[in-house]
Amino acid sequence: MNHAVCRAARAFPAAWLRWRLVLLAASLAVPMPATAQYEPSHVPGDDPVDEDVGRAPFDARPMIRDHLRSVLPPRWRASDPVPSFGAYTVTVYLPGEWQGNATSAMMRLCPPSGSAIWRDVRRIEFVPVLAGTRRAIAVCGW
Repeated sequence: MNHAVCRAARAFPAAWLRWRLVLLAASLAVPMPATAQYEPSHVPGDDPVDEDVGRAPFDARPMIRDHLRSVLPPRWRASDPVPSFGAYTVTVYLPGEWQGNATSAMMRLCPPSGSAIWRDVRRIEFVPVLAGTRRAIAVCGW
């Protein structure tokens, strides 16, 4: 039995090598399918490059500043909008003699829903400060 196993083991590598060579030769004999080659288009108006690629990131701070200039009551001051993960935080300083609901007053500062500010901004947080004390924030957004 031992001699039969040895004889089969000696014959196996040669047969395996022959089959491998036959398969390799067959695969090389089969023609490869034609591959499409890229040819750039030079037709005007047919630009394959996306126009949004390479566009500078949207910065809503100037738009928020302009909006606040138009809606802030006299003697109210606002800090520069601070971006944070798609949201902007604005600290609004109310005059010391002002009386009223600060959070409700902040909600009136929200930009309208059709404003271009909401293009890339998810929310704006208004933090009222009255007489040096921070009040409850008001959040505008979608």
